[in-house]
Amino acid sequence: MQEPRPPQCCEAGLAAPEELTDEEIAQIAKSLGNPARMRILRQFDVGRPLKVQDVVDNCELAQSTVSEHLRVLREAGVLF
Repeated sequence: MQEPRPPQCCEAGLAAPEELTDEEIAQIAKSLGNPARMRILRQFDVGRPLKVQDVVDNCELAQSTVSEHLRVLREAGVLF
């Protein structure tokens, strides 16, 4: 009998992560160093997409400011 395979969502079923460069780590850290970005990130649940307007409605920032914060988080690889 064949052993069951671990589900893809568990650690054993995932490929090894790529090594990050010092520059990539610094970019991620910088993107997470802003309290407004952390408030924005807390709005995201795994697998639940949000529109920019959803994020704007849940925080006290202008749409253009939220868009800029989302851009920084995407460029750092924190959001996809």
